[in-house]
Amino acid sequence: MPLIPVSQYPTTDPYELLSAAARGMVPVDARLIRALLATPDRTRPALVRFAAEDQEAQRLDLSIDMLYLFTHLPTPEAVPFVINELRRAPEDAPDEMVDLALALGEPLRGPALDLFDELGSEHTDIVFIALIAGARGERVESAIDALAAADECDGEFLRGIRDADYGENPPSLPPEQMYPEVAEVDFTALTEGEREEFLASPDADHRASVVGFYIGEELSDRRRQQLLALGRTDPEARVRGRAWEALREHTVEPGPVREALMARFAETDLDPVERASLACALAYEPEPVPGLVEAIEAAYAEPSTRAKALESMWRSLDRRWVAFPPKHLEDDEDVEVVRQALMGVGYFQLRNEALRAEDLFQHPDVRLEALHAYGMAAPADETRFGLQQLRKRLEDRADGFSETEAETVQFALELRLELAGRGGVKERTGAAAETANPKPAAKAGRNDPCPCGSGKKYKKCHGA
Repeated sequence: MPLIPVSQYPTTDPYELLSAAARGMVPVDARLIRALLATPDRTRPALVRFAAEDQEAQRLDLSIDMLYLFTHLPTPEAVPFVINELRRAPEDAPDEMVDLALALGEPLRGPALDLFDELGSEHTDIVFIALIAGARGERVESAIDALAAADECDGEFLRGIRDADYGENPPSLPPEQMYPEVAEVDFTALTEGEREEFLASPDADHRASVVGFYIGEELSDRRRQQLLALGRTDPEARVRGRAWEALREHTVEPGPVREALMARFAETDLDPVERASLACALAYEPEPVPGLVEAIEAAYAEPSTRAKALESMWRSLDRRWVAFPPKHLEDDEDVEVVRQALMGVGYFQLRNEALRAEDLFQHPDVRLEALHAYGMAAPADETRFGLQQLRKRLEDRADGFSETEAETVQFALELRLELAGRGGVKERTGAAAETANPKPAAKAGRNDPCPCGSGKKYKKCHGA
């Protein structure tokens, strides 16, 4: 199946779109959902066909997305899918199933109660879904009585649902509220061959997204050569720029990659987007790079490249830039600018700005960076005990951590200890590995493990 650019969504068979999304080759975002909802007559039978397949056999589980789509495009043919989903998780019906039950109504009532009879009398959510679909009468009363005999609280809850009036139309949140406008492909779920497809795609969005994935990744010789070719010849400046950034750790020592990057940076007629990315790639250089400061200043002056300039600043750890991140911690029009400003607060360890980072703990787009910044910069005794106390305070102020957030905060605290010369960084994985990749303090030996936690030798990672 060929890759599907966003521009071709409206003319692509909806079944192909769904299949590609389940393979991870198309990101599930508002653009995809809008395209599917825009052609009900084509999408509805495609949904039914796709829903009949074994969802557990798919690479990515689209069950919640299917429930959402069927809610907007209801059909009695969705009932078997709903029943299968209830069978998979009879005590954990998602909100999207509730909305769909209300949309389907009568066709779902009998099959839901049949499932209750089949699975036994302990599954409250099955009766709940039947009630939302409008089930009433002796059969549903018998089910409620059976559940109430085991737990009167369940009986009270279900009677309340029975007596409530939910109207005729289900809640219908638009894609803009349910999905991010633009989501990236999860390239970790793809094979190397599938990533190759993206690298070779004629669509610039495909190339830019997969090249972005390789930033910070270990590169094979083949991949390094491919990225070098893209940096030199790709027609899109953003693709070229990302390619240079993906090659940045290969600039520490002399070689063809470093020579190519330095030669490119020396050119005077570069696109501003590519130059900003080149400056970010060169931010780790141990020796001054002619024109680098001026390039960062020029990138900062332009709104379209300001985020990349702020990233260059904190990655360099050059304290000439410490005054810039605090200027962008408010609700900036560009959330990426806020994200990079928070990283600057963390890596420059700007104690006085930590409370402003705390104000962004509940911001859905930059919460992870805000937690990282607070962990790196908030006033605390820089001992293991002192930073453990900071972690507890941070968890309380953030209303708890998810697993990813806990990992990110722990990495920030371990790195803070390392930069203070009092500890080592634990191996990091997942989102923490993506959150940051700083130029570490110069105290590490060139053959020592890099304090950033990458597991590479210092000379191979950030250099000193």
